[in-house]
Amino acid sequence: MENSYYRVMSLDYGDVRIGIALSDITRFIASGLENYTRVSLDKDCKHIAELVANNNVKVIVMGLPLNMDGTEGVRAELCREFAEELKAAGLEVIV
Repeated sequence: MENSYYRVMSLDYGDVRIGIALSDITRFIASGLENYTRVSLDKDCKHIAELVANNNVKVIVMGLPLNMDGTEGVRAELCREFAEELKAAGLEVIV
């Protein structure tokens, strides 16, 4: 039987920092965990993967910034690209 006590991580991906929040094990309340200052794509992915492993995270939810008219712009494209890198590292990511 699969452990139903897991956490969800959410990411707010920026040029300089990544805001990271973590749910409680009931997935009812989320709180800010840290503001990670980005280093490189490889190190950023490794840091997120370590947090996932150390906090019993099953899924990552990425914020997707939209333009004022609801369309996706450059920032959304960068978020999607980072999400694909995390997926390539074996993490489950929802954008």
